[in-house]
Amino acid sequence: MCKVELCGLVEDLIYDRKKNAEVMTWEEPDIRKAFHMDKAELNYVLTHRPPVAALEVRNYVRKQFGKAWSIPFCQDFCSLWADTKPMEVLRFLKRFHLDPDRFLRYLGGVFEQDHIENVDYSDLFQTYRDYLEAAYALGWCLEHSRVLWPEQLFTAHDQATEELIQRQTKEQQKGVATDAKARRLKYEFEMDGLRI
Repeated sequence: MCKVELCGLVEDLIYDRKKNAEVMTWEEPDIRKAFHMDKAELNYVLTHRPPVAALEVRNYVRKQFGKAWSIPFCQDFCSLWADTKPMEVLRFLKRFHLDPDRFLRYLGGVFEQDHIENVDYSDLFQTYRDYLEAAYALGWCLEHSRVLWPEQLFTAHDQATEELIQRQTKEQQKGVATDAKARRLKYEFEMDGLRI
């Protein structure tokens, strides 16, 4: 394995007891079959030594979305997310049944449309995730493309989160009033003309 320049996989197994089953099949003696690669991909891995995360992304996208991303594309995908792990982004997309290629095009369009400065893809992902989770909590139709891919992401984010906060505040106030009424009914009684 170290001859293949992938010592990180062995170190993960030894020190962290992490098997990295998403990247390779340990029981397979043929290295190409173990990594689920053809000869050209294996040659690329041996010469360029991509990070293990890129191989994990490649295999996850192939398995969960049925897409064949190249290893260099997976490396670029991993480098987009400064503060966020790339697998966190992919798992979010899988949870909401979103196409990863369309998601990347959408974020690229947000950059072009708003001419944003000092914001990276990681920040845009956080904003989009907050927006979509708020829309889901509000019961909006997530099958409608205008809900999934709003033209003005930041405006839609602010509206959805504000509406969600207002709804939660109303529910809390309603819960407090209901709780006070229940306590009053439980503990209040009248005896000898006195209400206690």
